[in-house]
Amino acid sequence: MTDRILQQLRGVVGVSGVMIYDRTTGEISKLLPSKFDSELSEQLEARLRKMANSIPGGTILRMRFESGWLVLRGYDDYTILLIAKSDLNFDTLKIVLSAAQTAMRHTAPVHPQADAPPKELDMESALVLADTVGRVSEHFSLALGAGPASAANLLRKTKAELQQDFPVLKHFSVDNNGRIGIIKGSEQRLDRSAAEGAAWWCALLRDAAEAKTPVFGFDVRQITVAHEKRLTSLGFYSTFQRISSKSGRRISSPQPR
Repeated sequence: MTDRILQQLRGVVGVSGVMIYDRTTGEISKLLPSKFDSELSEQLEARLRKMANSIPGGTILRMRFESGWLVLRGYDDYTILLIAKSDLNFDTLKIVLSAAQTAMRHTAPVHPQADAPPKELDMESALVLADTVGRVSEHFSLALGAGPASAANLLRKTKAELQQDFPVLKHFSVDNNGRIGIIKGSEQRLDRSAAEGAAWWCALLRDAAEAKTPVFGFDVRQITVAHEKRLTSLGFYSTFQRISSKSGRRISSPQPR
């Protein structure tokens, strides 16, 4: 299905290249001119990943260059990047983008679904989740110029907001420097709900930062690339994307389950 959408978009008068970024998996499908070498392709992929999270669903961004256009179209689960010549037909493009949105919305995911993780959570996975939240906290602390004490206070505050819905988070500790660990002796009481809780924790940290100042270019997958395989298998990324794709709605707390 993605190949067909790429072909349809590429067929619009003026369009010379198309890239589709799946916000859930981080995968990019592309159909680019043959003259684009691998280095240029990688640069475009990096640019798309960086900009995708700054483009809310339903938003279209046009950038005019001397030789043509760069068009970004945001959806809840996807972001499309179009490279076009100066004679781009925007009327046709609008119709084809609308059809592409319908196709992506009503089609099963083109990527294989990760196997559901076991109910129990091993210690290595728990430590990965702790480090993930720590990395997100550090990212926003640097963006805001906040010190370790402020980071620790925010981590504890947001964790407290979530513990009623995710009791497993009580087994995660936050020291005075904002470092997150697993409380000794909690190993047998950890379960897979910790992955969902960690995703909400990261989302609340993001919201707290954005309440103070706009934060651009936040890409949780890029920040946590060292743990990408394990976080994918735990369902962390898909949960974070589900939380984040509510048409730009700010998050306050999980819905009662």
